[in-house]
Amino acid sequence: MSVAIQLAGVSLGYPTAGGPRPVLSNINLNIRSSETLALVGRSGSGKTTLLNLAAGLLTPTRGSVTFSASPRVGYVFQDARLLPWLTLQANLKLVCPPEFHADIPQALARVGLAGREQDHPGQLSLGMAQRAAVARALVIRPDVLLLDEPSGALDELTASELRVELASLLQVQPATTLLVTHHPTEAVQLADRIAVLGGQPATLTRLIEVPLAHPRDPDDPALLDFVRQLRLHLRQPEAV
Repeated sequence: MSVAIQLAGVSLGYPTAGGPRPVLSNINLNIRSSETLALVGRSGSGKTTLLNLAAGLLTPTRGSVTFSASPRVGYVFQDARLLPWLTLQANLKLVCPPEFHADIPQALARVGLAGREQDHPGQLSLGMAQRAAVARALVIRPDVLLLDEPSGALDELTASELRVELASLLQVQPATTLLVTHHPTEAVQLADRIAVLGGQPATLTRLIEVPLAHPRDPDDPALLDFVRQLRLHLRQPEAV
């Protein structure tokens, strides 16, 4: 079961010696059950902050973040964050209840790591480690999946392969997904809608539907045209 998320009048500021530093201002956003919503914007626009609000790691200064039902949340960080002294199987066991332990081999197989349960993170390439982190997030059968630049640390070829895998996994195992990305192609390839953040403090400047059928070929002219439009929106934000 996936759940809907509502952000109502969400503002957040970080405390500093000179007083609160506002990061987000009056964000109103309804995230539909089982959709993939990409969060894009320039560095420092509060994308990861918004993701952490959805994860419950931060509390808004004003406004509220509510769910249509109590969610199980999976989080894929910018780096894999695997414990190096544990095997992949043990890393995944840490995050899931015992009744899901039998699913670990299949979860690893889905991301191209079949038979690697007893490997340690040091035996993996950077791309393989990130795929293991995706498996760790999905093995708990999340209602809400949070992806913080999952391909950001990878070379472009490995990143493009990971995007294809993510697209496939989201079709097989749907979840309400929030994707933070700096990559317009990644946003258009994976997301049903794209939320553009801009300004200081950041506000929601655009909310864009992506009316392209899944799965999406990154070389499809229609997708590339949408990517060009998104780049224009990022250069010239307008308030929604």
